[in-house]
This record gives sequence, structure tokens and C-alpha cells, in this order.
Amino acid sequence: MEPKLVILRRYPAEIHAELARSALEASGVPSAIQRGPYPKLAATFDLMVREEDVAAANEILGPEETFSS
Repeated sequence: MEPKLVILRRYPAEIHAELARSALEASGVPSAIQRGPYPKLAATFDLMVREEDVAAANEILGPEETFSS
């Protein structure tokens, strides 16, 4: 059975998502990036992790960043 993936964070730019994914992978937490559903309207990049890894991933990444436009 495939593990359930959940959106951990949503980023406005791919580089932000890639940096977060790199930090998780370096700490042993598997993750993936999925482009948001409407890339032509407002591109977002969703950082996905397994449901059971959410607490560990949040601890690794720390407080969620806010981005201004």
C-alpha cells in the first residue's frame, strides 16, 4: 500500500520548495514537490511528505515562512 502524501508547505517559487526539500532529504525525510493546480494563473509549489513524517518535517524546517508579493 502506498503511503499517503500530504502538503506540508506551499511555496511561491520553485527554489524555495527545492531548498526545503533538500533540507528534509538531508535529514532522512523523503519528500517531493508538486506544481500547484493552476500554473498559468499563479504558480505555487507544494512540498509533499508522507503523513507519518509531518511532525519530523516541521521540526526540521522550523516555523513556516511568509512570503510577500
